[in-house]
Amino acid sequence: KKETMERAREILLTRLENPPTLTELSRIVGTNECTLKRGFKETFGCTVYNFVQENRLKKANFPSWKTTK
Repeated sequence: KKETMERAREILLTRLENPPTLTELSRIVGTNECTLKRGFKETFGCTVYNFVQENRLKKANFPSWKTTK
């Protein structure tokens, strides 16, 4: 299961500009959407969508919107 989530993560990282849909991603890694969504969140602590968004921001070198005082 963890290997499946790691593979999904790697696919997303290599395709940040044009990520696969959840349906496509689940087919690529050989699981169903529900298992992918649940397993990804359990493994990485965020949803697939949030993972893509956060990594797009990192790649673009945008400062975090979380400010420290």
